[in-house]
Order: sequence, then structure tokens, then C-alpha cells
Amino acid sequence: METFDNISEITSEEDWREAAEVLRALRPTLDIEQFVGRRVTLIREGYRLLSKRENGRIVSIASYTISPHAVMGREMLIHDMATKPDAQGAGHASTLLAALTTIARSQECGRLFVHTRNAEQFYERNGFAVYSTGMILAH
Repeated sequence: METFDNISEITSEEDWREAAEVLRALRPTLDIEQFVGRRVTLIREGYRLLSKRENGRIVSIASYTISPHAVMGREMLIHDMATKPDAQGAGHASTLLAALTTIARSQECGRLFVHTRNAEQFYERNGFAVYSTGMILAH
């Protein structure tokens, strides 16, 4: 598998706390304590959190899960991608997306899927095509 400099899966509480600060760029109301508190359960259930570091600090994150799919065999779902505001535009998210693509291929995923409302152009520039309309149950 191809390796990517300064990208790694993170599992420690300290790294998750730092990643949560980055994730706030995408999800400003994120409860960091709740997010970090769910870390062990999320990891056990297959949630993965990648980080891209620069000068030892996390500047960009991506989270994903891989699940079985009746037609595709397996499918990777990207849950979140976020970059610190002062590090945006430097290619960190594109590098993370390339790493996710490599992981999906190595895990024999028939599809790499992401729901997005605000980053369509980013994903299209990185080889993704519009596929479906997402729906959510109204409460």
C-alpha cells in the first residue's frame, strides 16, 4: 500500500482531543468531551480517524467506516473531513482523500461514498461524481 507522509490513524485520547478541535472547523457545535468520551466505542465499532500533521500538529482530519454492501461487496463512507482554517488551501484535505482512496482500494471497497452539502467542488476536483440525493428522517 502507498504511504503518505504525516498521515496516520489516531487512537489516543490526546490525539482525538486535538482532532476534535480541527473538526470544529466543520462542526462548530461539536461537544469535544462527548466526542472524546465516545472514542473507545467508536473505534470498536469500526470508526476510523486519520490525521494529517504539519510540524507535529494535526492540521486536517478525516473519519470513515467500512461496511458490507450487498452489491459492492464493501463500501467506505467518509463521515467528516476538516482542515484548520489557517491551513486550508494547502492541499491537506486532498492528500487525506488520496490516502482514503488507497485504503478503500486495499480493503476491496466497491465504492467510496461521501455525503456533502458544502464541498461538492472539492470532491469533484478530486475525481468524485454526483451520485444521489441524500435524505434524512425529519424529527
